[in-house]
Amino acid sequence: MLNDAYNANPASMLAALRTLCVLKGAKRRVAVLGDMLELGDYAHKAHMDIGTLIAENSIDILVTVGKQSLSVAEGAKAAGFSADCIFSFENSLDAAAHLKDKALAGDIILVKGSRGICMEEIVRALYND
Repeated sequence: MLNDAYNANPASMLAALRTLCVLKGAKRRVAVLGDMLELGDYAHKAHMDIGTLIAENSIDILVTVGKQSLSVAEGAKAAGFSADCIFSFENSLDAAAHLKDKALAGDIILVKGSRGICMEEIVRALYND
């Protein structure tokens, strides 16, 4: 698991996704992305752009957390990412429950999002299993 749950902005999100994509030996690459907060008028476009990056790279599963991250899912679908591989949740606890049920041995899971979305709850839930 790649735990980068403390903060998120477009540049740090890009760096984290690049790291996820270059790691070898993964059964599946799972990007669990929460809202990037405090982006103002740029928020929708920034989240859409991250979705496009998801579709253009070797990510297998996308899990979004929060209202703004729905634009990540929207951007990924618009860029050709399969809707069957996208799971969106309003909060981190629901996302954690989904991941606990669906994660497979060998998955590499990136958890990334702004602190206000409580992405650390996902990490905590997966480690406590």
